[in-house]
Amino acid sequence: LELGYTLQKGGEATSIADACIEETMRRLRLESDYSGGTLNIGENSCIINVESSGNNRTITTTSTVDIYHKKIKVTATLSDSNTTINTWQESAE
Repeated sequence: LELGYTLQKGGEATSIADACIEETMRRLRLESDYSGGTLNIGENSCIINVESSGNNRTITTTSTVDIYHKKIKVTATLSDSNTTINTWQESAE
């Protein structure tokens, strides 16, 4: 039972961090100087940090569900017509 609980909560933390990356990409398409913050998703949340260097962005999201943490770091390039994800790195925090 404990293993199932760990898998469930770890999966929830991953889903939330992933959703926060997707929301950040959407916000960057609308507002290229979006810098992040806290995003609530249901009863959980994630912390979003966006670092800018010209058209390049480094996005880091960290989610926590109970004692389980997930961190996703993405590098992306913005252009007038497209946003390209260059790297995607996941880690348990």
